[in-house]
Amino acid sequence: MSTGKLSRLKSAVLVLVCGFLAFASAKYLTPKLLEMTSSHSQSEGFDFNVILSNGKVGTGPEIGERIDLENLTGPDGKSLANSIGLHPVVIVAVNPGCAMCRVSADKMSEIRTRLEPAGVEYYIVSFATSSNPIAFFKFADSLNLGAPAFLRSTGEVTLPERFTAMVVPSHFLIDRNGKVLKKWPGSNNAEAIRQRMANQIVTDTLNALSQTAPR
Repeated sequence: MSTGKLSRLKSAVLVLVCGFLAFASAKYLTPKLLEMTSSHSQSEGFDFNVILSNGKVGTGPEIGERIDLENLTGPDGKSLANSIGLHPVVIVAVNPGCAMCRVSADKMSEIRTRLEPAGVEYYIVSFATSSNPIAFFKFADSLNLGAPAFLRSTGEVTLPERFTAMVVPSHFLIDRNGKVLKKWPGSNNAEAIRQRMANQIVTDTLNALSQTAPR
């Protein structure tokens, strides 16, 4: 066989080998990479201190502060205080017509779903008084979270500005007496960042519950 033919034969074999390796990589390595990427997206968190340390952003009631659950009532008039059980729950503070709340409904729903197996209840609340409660409850239903909603009752009690001027949506882990155990203010237009925020909220909540569980 001539040198030229031998060279062309080697080149052809090399192409076939490279093609096979590329196929094998696509077939066997891609699923593994996708699995790793999926796992990473479910665990990557978000540093909420970026928001908490921003003095220009209202971050709501402080950790250790007590929220008046009696003053938050559902469409049937039942208060949040009479609705929750003995264990800590997560509440998300929203306002009717809040564009970011609508954008963030996907991750709110994910947080609720991922906490449900641990027995953590999830509620929608609003600290803004409303002259049209029906409109608020319709708004809460439109988020499609499958979570009960509670609105601040109108009355003479004036809430501190940190309640009424907080960024929404904001999540809080509270005990049955309304004491704030953890808080996660705000959301983001970017889905990837919202995903990281959701991961952090779920992780922090489960860690907090594991530390308070009886041994």
